[in-house]
Amino acid sequence: MTSFMVTIFIVILHILYISPNINAQNRQDIEIGTSGCRYAGYIDPERKKCNGQDVMPVDDLPFACSSYFYGGITCLDDFTIESSKNPNDDDNLLSLTSLTKRVFLLYGRKNYITSWTNVNFYEGIRTESRNLQAFIKDNPVAGIVLTGIDGPINLPDNDYYTRFQSYVTQLRISIKYLKVGLYLNATAIISNKDNKQWFDFSKMNLLLDYYLITFRDFNDCTKELLNGGTTPMDSKDPKINTLNKFADALNALNIDKEKVYFEFVMTPTIPFAKLPTTLPCEITYSEYCLNKPNFMCVDNQNTFYEKGLFAKKHSKGWVGYGIDLIDRQQACKCEGDKFTTFFMLMKGYNEKEMLTCDKLKC
Repeated sequence: MTSFMVTIFIVILHILYISPNINAQNRQDIEIGTSGCRYAGYIDPERKKCNGQDVMPVDDLPFACSSYFYGGITCLDDFTIESSKNPNDDDNLLSLTSLTKRVFLLYGRKNYITSWTNVNFYEGIRTESRNLQAFIKDNPVAGIVLTGIDGPINLPDNDYYTRFQSYVTQLRISIKYLKVGLYLNATAIISNKDNKQWFDFSKMNLLLDYYLITFRDFNDCTKELLNGGTTPMDSKDPKINTLNKFADALNALNIDKEKVYFEFVMTPTIPFAKLPTTLPCEITYSEYCLNKPNFMCVDNQNTFYEKGLFAKKHSKGWVGYGIDLIDRQQACKCEGDKFTTFFMLMKGYNEKEMLTCDKLKC
């Protein structure tokens, strides 16, 4: 496609996007809010682990969840839309979208670089948007969070942001009122603090509704982080990522802070090496409070409260990852019941009195 044709294509997209039949105000009515919840909806398919429990019904999730996030939707190379390997995906999505309109899907292409450098890129995004439209018609969500986009791709004539603009605009035309955000890793924020070749956020800010920055893989679970968790505020070890380092890097980037949300892990974490042989439903505070495994890195009431204060200062809100896996058996016997760590962080964010629990003291 020539540069002239690309320009015409973008102009047509914008004319369609601002046309009267699309009420932008309606799209803005649904927000993430200050305390989102990411639902795992995962069990052991063979019912041999995790006490053979079923998926926690979405009706049991706390009312304090301002929105719900669900992961695992992929666009394949032929632009068909596929759920993840979770056998409960269809049921989980149906349950969430039946409960509320405030559902956001994590969504990405299977092969980001290959598909974005394809000569048929513009034809591809039209096909993809039609297929995603059909998928969302059956699963009416408020927005998507684009995953797998770790940085801009070097394209001839600096075409990356032109393509990104066309892509996001095409999705919004096909799916009215759709909100579009970007999933970023907190470690990438730190490592690209001084990288002038990374995202040009002055351009990205104009295209995206929000950024969801995750701390899921912030540090590996090591002996030094067993007590206090893998997202420390500070550390004497220069190799360990900290929230203070992250804040410095975030402030150095030209990213719209009014669009930034943090994703904090609500469960313990385990060494990266153990992840392939461990089910998500085995990494819980129920497991920790019952058995005290010596390989789990755990936060405590103080560190969760600190994260809440940190999110209040540096973001628009936060999302609790693994809301349905925190303490399903109520083994920690905390005031927050099955969701105590979620409420501990919320107390900090709202600058209320700290929620305490004997089994989660530092």
